[in-house]
Amino acid sequence: MSTRANRRALTLVCLMILASWTPLASLPTASAHGGIMAEWGSEGSNDTGWMRMDATGADPSSAQMAMSNLMIDFAPGAELSNLTFEVRVNGSNGTWIQEPQLLLPDAPASILDWRGLGSFGQQNDFINGDPHSGRLSPNSDSNAGWVLPGGSTVTDVVIEALRPADTYVSTFRYDLVVQDTAVHPVDGRLYVALENAVLQVDANNNPQMIHWFDEEMEPLDMTIDPSEGMLHVTCNDGLIRVFSLADSSLVGNYTSPSGAVIDRIENVGPGYFLAANGDSLWQVTVGPNLATTWVNAATLYQGQMEISVTDMLVVSTDVWIGTDGAGLFHYSGGSVQQYSSQNTLPSDSVVDLEIAGTYLLIGLEDAGVARRDLSTGNWLATWNTGNWLFSDEITSISSISGWIHILADDQVYSYNTSSLSFSSSWSLADLDLARSPGKNLIPWPSGGARAPAADQVLVDDGSGMFTLLHPQVQNHGAPSAGSQQSWPQLVLASGPSFSEMSDAIELNGILYILSEENHIERYNITQHRWHTPLELQVNSGATCIATDGIDLFIGTDSDGIVHISTDGSAIAAWDASDGLSADEVTDMAYDFNSGRMVAIHPFSGMSLIDSNSTTVNETWTTNQGGLQSNQMNTLAVRGGIAYLGTNNRGIERIDLVNSTRLSPWTSTGLDDLESMPIAIDGDTLYLGVYDYGVIVYNATTGEQTDLWQRTGGNRPGSNQIPSNEVLSLAVISPGTILVGTADGGAQRTSNGWTEMGSTGNEFADEFYDWDFDNQYIYAATETGVCQWSRSNLAFQKCWDDNPDGLPAQFAYSIELIEPGRIWVGHYEGAGVIDVTNDTVIKSWRAGIETNNANTIVIGDVAYIGYDGVGILRYDLTTDEWLSPWDAVNTNLIESNGVTAMVRDVNPNRIWVGGDMGLNLIDVVNQTLVEDWDSGSNPGGITLSNQEPAELVIVGSTLYYLQVRFGNNGYSSNDFVYRYDIVNMTQQSTLDVGATEGSSAIVHGMGAVGDIVHFGMSDTQTWWEGGYMVRWNHSSSSWLDSIEASGQVERVNARFAGDCDPTPTNCHLYAAYGDTPLHQVDMNGNLVRSWDNSLIEGPIRGIVTWDGTVLFGTEDGVARYNYSSNTWLSEWTENSGLPNNVEDAVYSMEVIGDDLWVSTMSTSGWNRNSKLLQLNGTSGQWTVHDVGSGQIPEGYGADFGICDDIVHVALNRWAQWGSQGGVARYDLNSGNWLSDWNQGQNGLPHNNPVAITCDEAYDIVYIGFEEDDGSIARYDYVNLRFLAELDEDDNTVSEPVFPGAMYHYGAGLLVGHYDGGGITQIATTGPAVTRIIPFSQGDEATSIVPVPGGQAYEFAIGRAGGSSGYNRVDNLDSNGIFPGAWDNLAIMSTGRIAEFTGNSTHIWAAPIDDYFSTYGSAILEGEYQANGSIEWSRAWNLNAELVNEMTLDGDILWVSTAGLGLWEINLTTGAFTPTGFPLHGQMDGLAWYGNDLVVGLMGTPGTAAGVQRYDTATGQWGAGKIAAGLPSNFVRDFEKIGDLVYIGTLAGIGIWNLTADDWEDPMTTADGLPSPFIEELDSENGILIIGTPSGLMSYEPGVGLGQMYGRSQGLVGDSVDGIAKITDPSTGQVTMFVSHNGEGPTRPGFSEVNPQTQSTQPGLGYSIQDTTLIDVLPSNTVTALTSDWWGVHIATDEGPMMHWNGSNSEMEQGAPSSAFADWPVRQMSSDGQTLLALSNFGVDRIDPSSSLHPSIRLVTYANLESTVITQSGAYVVGSDGLHIWGPAPAFVQKDRDSILRAEPLMVNFGGDSFDVTAQARPGNSIVLVNATNPVVLPMFGTSGPGNIPMTQDMLTLSSPVAGAATWVSSTRLNYTGTWDLAALDSNLESIVQNAILNSVLTTAGRSLHLQLQSPSNGSIEVRLTYDWVRSESPSELVDLFDRPNDGGGILTAQWTVTQDHSFYVDKSVCKSSH
Repeated sequence: MSTRANRRALTLVCLMILASWTPLASLPTASAHGGIMAEWGSEGSNDTGWMRMDATGADPSSAQMAMSNLMIDFAPGAELSNLTFEVRVNGSNGTWIQEPQLLLPDAPASILDWRGLGSFGQQNDFINGDPHSGRLSPNSDSNAGWVLPGGSTVTDVVIEALRPADTYVSTFRYDLVVQDTAVHPVDGRLYVALENAVLQVDANNNPQMIHWFDEEMEPLDMTIDPSEGMLHVTCNDGLIRVFSLADSSLVGNYTSPSGAVIDRIENVGPGYFLAANGDSLWQVTVGPNLATTWVNAATLYQGQMEISVTDMLVVSTDVWIGTDGAGLFHYSGGSVQQYSSQNTLPSDSVVDLEIAGTYLLIGLEDAGVARRDLSTGNWLATWNTGNWLFSDEITSISSISGWIHILADDQVYSYNTSSLSFSSSWSLADLDLARSPGKNLIPWPSGGARAPAADQVLVDDGSGMFTLLHPQVQNHGAPSAGSQQSWPQLVLASGPSFSEMSDAIELNGILYILSEENHIERYNITQHRWHTPLELQVNSGATCIATDGIDLFIGTDSDGIVHISTDGSAIAAWDASDGLSADEVTDMAYDFNSGRMVAIHPFSGMSLIDSNSTTVNETWTTNQGGLQSNQMNTLAVRGGIAYLGTNNRGIERIDLVNSTRLSPWTSTGLDDLESMPIAIDGDTLYLGVYDYGVIVYNATTGEQTDLWQRTGGNRPGSNQIPSNEVLSLAVISPGTILVGTADGGAQRTSNGWTEMGSTGNEFADEFYDWDFDNQYIYAATETGVCQWSRSNLAFQKCWDDNPDGLPAQFAYSIELIEPGRIWVGHYEGAGVIDVTNDTVIKSWRAGIETNNANTIVIGDVAYIGYDGVGILRYDLTTDEWLSPWDAVNTNLIESNGVTAMVRDVNPNRIWVGGDMGLNLIDVVNQTLVEDWDSGSNPGGITLSNQEPAELVIVGSTLYYLQVRFGNNGYSSNDFVYRYDIVNMTQQSTLDVGATEGSSAIVHGMGAVGDIVHFGMSDTQTWWEGGYMVRWNHSSSSWLDSIEASGQVERVNARFAGDCDPTPTNCHLYAAYGDTPLHQVDMNGNLVRSWDNSLIEGPIRGIVTWDGTVLFGTEDGVARYNYSSNTWLSEWTENSGLPNNVEDAVYSMEVIGDDLWVSTMSTSGWNRNSKLLQLNGTSGQWTVHDVGSGQIPEGYGADFGICDDIVHVALNRWAQWGSQGGVARYDLNSGNWLSDWNQGQNGLPHNNPVAITCDEAYDIVYIGFEEDDGSIARYDYVNLRFLAELDEDDNTVSEPVFPGAMYHYGAGLLVGHYDGGGITQIATTGPAVTRIIPFSQGDEATSIVPVPGGQAYEFAIGRAGGSSGYNRVDNLDSNGIFPGAWDNLAIMSTGRIAEFTGNSTHIWAAPIDDYFSTYGSAILEGEYQANGSIEWSRAWNLNAELVNEMTLDGDILWVSTAGLGLWEINLTTGAFTPTGFPLHGQMDGLAWYGNDLVVGLMGTPGTAAGVQRYDTATGQWGAGKIAAGLPSNFVRDFEKIGDLVYIGTLAGIGIWNLTADDWEDPMTTADGLPSPFIEELDSENGILIIGTPSGLMSYEPGVGLGQMYGRSQGLVGDSVDGIAKITDPSTGQVTMFVSHNGEGPTRPGFSEVNPQTQSTQPGLGYSIQDTTLIDVLPSNTVTALTSDWWGVHIATDEGPMMHWNGSNSEMEQGAPSSAFADWPVRQMSSDGQTLLALSNFGVDRIDPSSSLHPSIRLVTYANLESTVITQSGAYVVGSDGLHIWGPAPAFVQKDRDSILRAEPLMVNFGGDSFDVTAQARPGNSIVLVNATNPVVLPMFGTSGPGNIPMTQDMLTLSSPVAGAATWVSSTRLNYTGTWDLAALDSNLESIVQNAILNSVLTTAGRSLHLQLQSPSNGSIEVRLTYDWVRSESPSELVDLFDRPNDGGGILTAQWTVTQDHSFYVDKSVCKSSH
């Protein structure tokens, strides 16, 4: 072989060896041994330490993987054990890698494969997609998270979170006003500036509204500086706010140099801007920290108008600026050119600017689109209605994708800039938008993660719904014809088109609601969103809506009925020409039994329609079908029967299946009857009905069998009942009944009527009660107790007071208690007649009329002093009377005329004053200490000859105030006597009147501390105010008197300033009588007050005029500049006002542009009354003479506008002459029309004082200063006067106050004089649906709506009269709130009856009536440092009632003369009664522990007595009356054993026949729930008691039984009569109990079985049946509805009625007082819940409950219709839709809402984070960092290398259920170490095998470890192990070519490196050639 061949063989062998070594030569090697030749021992342990593997070289473009290779040396032949193979990452320090694979190529094996799990050491994406967009379910979302290895420690978590917001949903019309938009330069999101916020919208998220800036602002314009990453927003407050594009944070703000508002701003370069308003154009430079430089580049408009910039467009170096009144400005090269209607522009109002190629498009508000070619400077033809457009009213222009879009009125036009031609156009309706005109066109280009996929134009109609046009798509993406698709839309807000809603129905989850302009709003109940409304194509207004379960039927007011599908497609229509009874339809209901729609007409009955037919099937009217009335109000259908609620004839019932009229349900209208006697005769029941007759019933069946009524008037007999005014009934024998009426008595038999006879002058008309014996009939009559022969009814005689000796002539009740003895009850006591001996043997009264009850408690005894009785003593421990102290039984007092008492300084003594003088009594020893007579006494004591009215002790001085006396009470009693009661000497007398230089009447005296107060008025000028006079006892000196201010006669409260349409600089001005005038802000805070030194009242007119508030006074017109808060010069005659007019103003009003003023002299024969008219344009006055032409004589009390006619209410100023009427001035013609006056022109009176107008129906209302509260009405539509409204219609009977009337759309509010309060009259056009007086007690002197308030919200001026509490109330749907706006408390009079107080406050009771001694109100005042009193508030009783007052902490107790005891909570101001005492005539108050001991006065109707009231429990306790007969009003008698029970109006008297004396009466103190006893009866020795509260019983010796009333099943609470019958076969007693309709229930009777009870006292009553006289309370039916349970009925009188369909019975429901208002106007029911709507709210009722009680759903005005479904309750009204959730909770929903997480919480790793404030686009939210690492437990699902893998989820949560979520993972780093060998038991053998297969090197075996990744990254590894050598390591020592072998053999020599013993191992390498 040649050398060459050998060389070649060697080369090949070497190449082969080197080839196997080459990879190893380039790899890092890990070895425990250094040197060239590695030496290994036989065994050992090794730790590689941490080895970093950095994978590099990745090239994503070529899919080149990053690689890292690591060689690890092992001992040759080593066998491993205890291997650890650890991997370590730390994302925070960069030790992490994406989806790594860790390989052992020598095995080959993969020991860690992280593919599909993201990065190892770092995790930047969520497992289920990043970002995550979802929703809370219901309150949490845990669907975003990471897959992380168990055992790691999370060191960094950074996320981005958003709170996306769903569509803003309002239940009323909401106008979304877009001010500007901008597009993010990177991600393409849309910024939308609204009036009060800037939204961020993401086209690709759901929901799309992802954020809004949390900054209060009113944006005007926006621009983006992309280079600086800033959004600049100019705002209405002058600030330009700057936000970061990167993280949406507020960077800061800056302003123009003067702080002026900037209308428009444009970015023109990095940090450079142009800014403009109507005045100037600025160049703005924004530097670091928002430091700005402003250069005024140009001055724009210089005129007087307020001009704002509407758009600004920068084209190259030119700036184009559009304005709203000055046209277009062009700025170029430092100069400005203006284009306007004065030169080239057709309009001065520019709304938008746009550029299209070289053309400038100028959108004009009213003149189309002007165009200018910028390349030539030429103006082109304007696009307008003369060429391309349907409207010249441009609102917006946009340019995108080669298209121009123009929005003009309700039309969108598209213009192709390539073809230069107009293309498609669409109306807003075509684009599925409901409102018109359109508002904006918003271009939104594609490009960016948050931008749309293709260019869009958003068409905005102001509703919040934006239709999307796609210019790059054919026909802009319009839905194909005939398809069911709609235009795509972006919805930011969802609301109805109109808030005014009138009726609603639900069909398949959609509410269909009638709204304004014949729209049908559609609300999706499930989606909580509004759909595009349907528009009804009829000429008249829609009135009602109904459904047949498939389609919709709409009734109209003059176009009949329209049938449409649910998408609005017309199906059919019916009107009168098709057979409808009339074209006006007011209600409809579908009958599923007959398959027909039932419709009613207001004046034309009912029509029936088959919806499958084109004609009307039937009509029902008075002429067709025999209805009793054609006037229909309401409708219900149930079970094939139509129930027609009429206006005057009850309910007509029509069987629709059989076309049959059923008997109607009607009402007699009877209620609250004066009497309702009842009698039973076998199976025949007689029910006397006052003013109606006698109804005869079959007692077994309950059916009415007869009716006895008198016809043709009363008397003579004519074989009729004497009168229909039935008072009494009695069955004298079977078939014979006595009937007593108010016009005679008669006996009825089968033969007819026989009247009771009379003789001479003795005859009776009024028969109140009957009794009889075998010979005679007796009757209680107005003539006395009269007697007739039973056999022939011959009159015998009458017993009365004179000469017979009964307590009175008038007899009310009689009872033959014993044979021959009649017990008689009068209104003035009771008596007993011995008819056998014709004598009156007993006569009783309730006691002496004391009219006082002075009360003192000493120890355990109450001492009550009475005028006429003396002193009664009551033991408070035993609650029994002690022996009285009187002039007969004791020497302690010489007379019983006790008028005053006071406790002495010695606590065991009492001073007693009266006509006996003054006595001092030691009550312990019962001795008389002092006895001073009137006049002179020994020891120098002189008393007044007049008894004391008041006695007061201060210190050791007794003050003695005389009673008023002589001259009818006008004589002076102002000398107050004083006595030293320690030394028993006389002190100087005080002359109270002299303090004010007059002779005075002192009305009251009281001490507060050491100050004695006197209420005083002058004897000569008693009608004037008077004084509170004060004596300082300590200093013996007079303090300054407090002069009364006099009563405020008028509180005139008006809003003035900048009040409309939104109140800004608006205030309430309240003028209180002559002074003061208050200015109050819109929150009810007093701002300023002016007294009569600046402006003096009365102020009768307050208006806003020309930037000022004008006040009409008697000195002219005062003027106030409310902007500068300065008073201007007053207008007077010839100085602001015209010549020859008076300065006194009586009314003033701004009507249109004119100011109208009424003036007249305040006195004289010639008052010179004028009407002044100031033209607001010319500033010229016109004077109209009152009393000339068509203007009646009088003075202008009020102005009103109606039907473009000014109406002037001209009241009489004198009672003579022809005065008064209404003058009318036609604004259109400028002429006076014929006036209205009393008599010839329709007015009921000649004193009109108030005018208002129902503008919707053009009905004018005129109020009169008349005592019947009358109101006239004139209908301008039908040109006729309507029926007058007055007290007969339930208006307040007091006169209408001048100017105090206001019509608010749904009704009229009327203010009245003299405590009349307010009348509310609900109206619908000429129909009056309800009249309710309320808030009575104070005058209502002005009524005005609150600007910016609710639809029903008013400020009411209230004059407080003598109470001194004058105020301005707030009235809204929640009620009336006294003084809510303002108040003025004054002392109006010196006539003060009572005083009490403490160290800080005083309370006084002023007297209204000069002659009264009782206070009519309670006035509160606070002591001031200077000694004066500042009055703060009052409680007005509006009658002379206040007797005594006592203070207990923050409670003031008040006794009254007639209304019992009242409590005033001085903290809350609540003034409340205390329940039923023995009676309400109360006087003295004294304390006994927590008990108030109250003295009860003897009056004509009540007995003197005493009772305790527990102030801790609020319960009346023990008490006694001083007479056996509790009251003189005696109603009935019943005898049980030897006791006669006497029912009175104050309890039950008990007379013991055996003892011939009174026993203690039974009163409320003994447990009677009511003192008023109406009927008595008995059964088995148990007393049956009938009261106004129900039926109860008393078992003698045991106690009172349970009360039975309406709640227990009686027809009503009040008991008017009792009749009993006993079944002879069973002995069962049946009682029939009549109820006269008193209270909320209607008249009727109950059938009751009395039953004895074993466990309770008295009787139990088992109610068997109830019967109502009427099935309806009234024939005027106002609302009906039906359900599976029955039919529910409301009439104009309560209660609600319910027809129970299961038992065919009518049941009474809740009373009218239980509802928000009455009558109910509309109802709906689902059978489970009934909704009843009235003028002031909605109530809900359970139809199936026994008493059908009502529960208030809401108190709210101006609601119209209800719908109840399983989803909830829905109510529509004048301000939209109101929603409540489902039963039973009925939780009210917010009226506007936006579903957004608030707050937003994030939970990770067991920690919770509130990220609400940080959740904004681009903002990094750090959840975890080095300070709060999260350690993950070592468990989970086995993953790569058996590392446990866990899904670690973020939990997003919020209380807002279902809110949208959005979160993105920005960064998550973790650190961790995992021993793969520990996790995989096979790994050691895999590594061992790899070592054996690895390359043998000089260092040993070199294990190859390889790392691969798609991107560069790093990890760390570490191995530890034990090893034992299984072969010796060796090294290559030589390699040579064996000679002479043909060149194919290489020889290698090896040696063992470990022990150096020589060993050669020859290997033969062969190479093929």
